[in-house]
Amino acid sequence: MTTHTLWVICHCLAVVVFVNRYVAGIAMRLARRKTWDETRDDYEPTVTAVIPMFNEGAAIKETLQSLLDSDYPAGKLNVICIDDCSTDDSYEQAREIAKASGGRLTIIRNRTNLGKRRSIIRATREAEAEIIVSVDSDVVVDKDAVRQPIRRFT
Repeated sequence: MTTHTLWVICHCLAVVVFVNRYVAGIAMRLARRKTWDETRDDYEPTVTAVIPMFNEGAAIKETLQSLLDSDYPAGKLNVICIDDCSTDDSYEQAREIAKASGGRLTIIRNRTNLGKRRSIIRATREAEAEIIVSVDSDVVVDKDAVRQPIRRFT
């Protein structure tokens, strides 16, 4: 088989994938009269935001507070922050926010450093919500950052 033949085969496969994925998808949506971004504002499941933390210092307070200040119903949004053996005052900073959270923020501390992925898994196992959202410890979320993705569960 020549190089030219292989190139033609690959090019044809790419065209088939493109047509199948995009053009046919658009045609099917139009045929079914579906909107591009179907949402439901009346669906409000329980949500737990999981935040793995390691040596964030005072910055963790801003992340945690931004989630607690979310426009999602307070009774349906809980936050679990898991400290992966920080060597600074991150754990104490997070506990300070937890005291004022009305029980909506739980702080867990690993006995040994497990790493980010295993910490997320541990915190997820502690959650009892219908939907789990993972947020990095250095992110300040918008007020509607929890509500917007949930609206897409149609």
